[in-house]
Amino acid sequence: MAWSNDQNLGFGVSKSPALAVYGAGAGDRDRLVCVHEGQGDQGSLWYVTFDGQHWSRDREMGAMAYGTTGGPGLAAFKDMLYCAHQGYGAGGELWYTKYDGNDWSADEQIQGVSISGSPALIVYNDQLYCFYQKQNSDNLNYLVTSDGEKWAGNEAQIRGTTGVPALAVFNGKILCVHQGSDPAGVLRWTEFDGEKWEKDQIIPNVAISGSPALAPFENKIVCVYEGGENSHNLWYMTFDGTTWSAETEMGFGTTGGPGSAVFDNKLYCAHQGFDGDGWIWMTTAESL
Repeated sequence: MAWSNDQNLGFGVSKSPALAVYGAGAGDRDRLVCVHEGQGDQGSLWYVTFDGQHWSRDREMGAMAYGTTGGPGLAAFKDMLYCAHQGYGAGGELWYTKYDGNDWSADEQIQGVSISGSPALIVYNDQLYCFYQKQNSDNLNYLVTSDGEKWAGNEAQIRGTTGVPALAVFNGKILCVHQGSDPAGVLRWTEFDGEKWEKDQIIPNVAISGSPALAPFENKIVCVYEGGENSHNLWYMTFDGTTWSAETEMGFGTTGGPGSAVFDNKLYCAHQGFDGDGWIWMTTAESL
């Protein structure tokens, strides 16, 4: 798998950026959207869009009205792009806002939910799921909504997670990959069909720092992550539905977890640069 040269996009970032593909409908062309916390742990959400040739300017979503701690989760649902994030100040509140291609809606808190780190969003069976690590716990929980407004809480049958999981729909199920908490730094995976969880399994001989990113690409899943013990190096592996490939180092420096998405038949991977440099870098792959 050949990755392009890593490119500094010139947008400041803290923590991990999130990528998603979104089109507002009615003939509007799909765009790649990147949402991220502003540079220097400033606690506000910013976003940029890419039309396949040009990146927009980096725009703040609303200063402290969209305050955040860490990276967001993104997913397109019911003609809107949803962004979920922890509230400003690490208080553990879970908030979300929606984008219609022009503006972001008012930020809304999901009451009765406390989270650690960043949430993750995915659409499955016409429902929007929000996965998160419960505050003061290493259990993985999730919320689900059918209308994008009313959320129902559930506890995933996963014990021992650190940070945000990576999610993808693959072979008719939600594939969930996450860093384990016991022992720390292992990479684990499980599948969920909307009712039943498969056994959570360790991917052997793989060490990870931060959160991984998943994307379905050419009939496989590509998992990208920072190597173990804060190595500041990006690695990837693929999954065919049964077997995980050997891991391969990509040759690019990183800080924390990446974001990934497929756009215009290319796999995009966004990440903060080496040693906390505060900039978003991007690499792409055209084939496996």
